[in-house]
Amino acid sequence: RLCRSPPTPAAMRRLSAAPGPRAPALRTSRPPRHAPLQRTRAVGDDADYAALRGVTVCRPGDPTPVDLLSTFKAGPADRTVLVLLTHCADLAPQELIPKLVARSPAWAAAGVQLRMVALGSASNVAVLKDVLRVPDGLLFADGAGAAHAALGLSRGYDPQLPVKINPYVRLTAMLAGVGSPGTMGEVFRGYRGDKSAPQIFATGPFDVLGTGFQRPMELATVRLNSMVTSLTRWKELAPPDDALLTWLGGARVFGGRTTLLAHDDPGILKTVDVDEVERVVAARKELTEGR
Repeated sequence: RLCRSPPTPAAMRRLSAAPGPRAPALRTSRPPRHAPLQRTRAVGDDADYAALRGVTVCRPGDPTPVDLLSTFKAGPADRTVLVLLTHCADLAPQELIPKLVARSPAWAAAGVQLRMVALGSASNVAVLKDVLRVPDGLLFADGAGAAHAALGLSRGYDPQLPVKINPYVRLTAMLAGVGSPGTMGEVFRGYRGDKSAPQIFATGPFDVLGTGFQRPMELATVRLNSMVTSLTRWKELAPPDDALLTWLGGARVFGGRTTLLAHDDPGILKTVDVDEVERVVAARKELTEGR
C-alpha cells in the first residue's frame, strides 16, 4: 500500500485542461507558476487551502489515509508552516528537515504549527523519521504526490519527447542543472562557502577558516553525509513510484486559511528559506496581536 490519495477536484482540473492558450489568471495576486525569478511570494487568499481539501496523507509506518487539513488547526489566529518535501532518498529533505525541526519547539511555543509531507510510502517516511529523529506528529507521507499536485508544484525536467524518458535519466539531468534552475549554483555554494549564511558546525576543523558564516566545504560535508545515507539505504528511502524521483517540493505559510507565503522549489536543493518563513510567521503574530 503506497499511501495513495484520490485526485482532488483541483488536481483533476489541472490534468484535464486541454493544451492551448492559457486562460486569464483569476488570482491576480499570484504570479504565473513558471515565473523564473520569483519563486517565493506573498499571496493573500485561501485558494491553496481550498486546493488541499480532500488530500490524504499517511503517518510514518501506517498506511491508513489521514486528511491532511485535519492535521492542523486553521482558525483565524492559527499559523501553520506546511512544507512539501521531495522524496525521502533526496538530499534536500535531509538538509531541510533538521533546520525546521530545530525551530519547531520555539514555533510551537509561539503557536505556530509545523507539518511536513514527504513523497513516498509510509515505510519510506518511517525510515527517514528514524534517521533524522523527527518528533511525532510533524512528518507525513504522500505516496502519490497528491498534495504536490493539488498545489501545482513542479514534476521536474520532462523534455516531452515522443518516447518516455526513464525517471532516473531525467533525475541525472536535473542533478546536472538541466531543467533544474539554480541547482549547480547551490552545489558550488556548498564547496565555496557563503558569507551571508550562518555557520553549520558550532566547533571543529572549519574554525581555521573563520567563524560566524558558512565556511568552504562545510555544507558540502553535510551533503556528503546525506548522500552516504541515501545510497546505503536507497531501497528503504526511494519511493515505490519512480515517477516521484524528479518531483520538486515547496512550502506554504498559512494564517488561518490564508496563504501568507508561497514557495515553489525551482530546482533540486532550492528549498524554502527557513529564515524567511520565520519572518512571515512573526509578522503575522504581531498583526494578530495588534488587532
